[in-house]
Amino acid sequence: MTSKTFVTETTANPMVLDQPDRSERPDQAGGPEIAPAGAAITRAAGIVSLGNVLSSGLGLVRETVKSGLFGASGFVSAYNVAAIVPSMLFDLLVGGLVSSALVPLLSELAAKKDRGELWRLLSLFLSVALVGLSVAVLLMELFAPTVARLLADGLDESLLQVTTDLLRITVPAVLFLSLSSVLSGALYALKRFAFPAFSLPLYNASMIVVALLLADRFGIAAMALGLLVGSILQVAFQLPGLRAAALRWRFDLHDPALRKMWKLYRPVLGGL
Repeated sequence: MTSKTFVTETTANPMVLDQPDRSERPDQAGGPEIAPAGAAITRAAGIVSLGNVLSSGLGLVRETVKSGLFGASGFVSAYNVAAIVPSMLFDLLVGGLVSSALVPLLSELAAKKDRGELWRLLSLFLSVALVGLSVAVLLMELFAPTVARLLADGLDESLLQVTTDLLRITVPAVLFLSLSSVLSGALYALKRFAFPAFSLPLYNASMIVVALLLADRFGIAAMALGLLVGSILQVAFQLPGLRAAALRWRFDLHDPALRKMWKLYRPVLGGL
């Protein structure tokens, strides 16, 4: 499971201080401004690509470690069910909304240099998401046995209990995966690419380390704990990138910004 990546909008045109002479040749006019912009785009693309490559590589290592520690046992099947639930919840509740609605709005505000409104919108979305996701996590914890039975049909009763126990470990990860996605969207909008790009490999690296350290003591639950720890570290890793953010608790379901996000997200939701 990997977390989602985001594409930011282009920056606003740089302000020109001196108007070039009409007779100036095209290769002279504005040349010094174009080169830095191109270099910045290349650097950003390189950072994001490197993060994706590292994440993919560590994902393969993670699967190798899982196979080496636990083989192809029924416990691995139970874990795979528990691991996919946070990803499903994220895609259903947050993923599309962040990429199709929140990030475009944040990018627009960042391009306008309207930091006050950007922080207000980010605070609003984080507050509403925290409440909604906390309720979803609580419900999933309560109904974990039912969810396990629905998703792990075919496993025997003992493995269904293992699946239920693992679900109760992994489900809270959806809260942190969602927060990480929102922070990534804000950082991409602000053109701070390194934090979100390298949070992806950190997630897989955390799962590998936790599994290796705790497998002897906790068995397959070490993989579930690694997933949860990785999701938490994704959030913690990105917070320094927003250390100057003026974030406040702002829970208001009637805010016009939420209606605007809903209008952007509605066509995407209809296509699911």
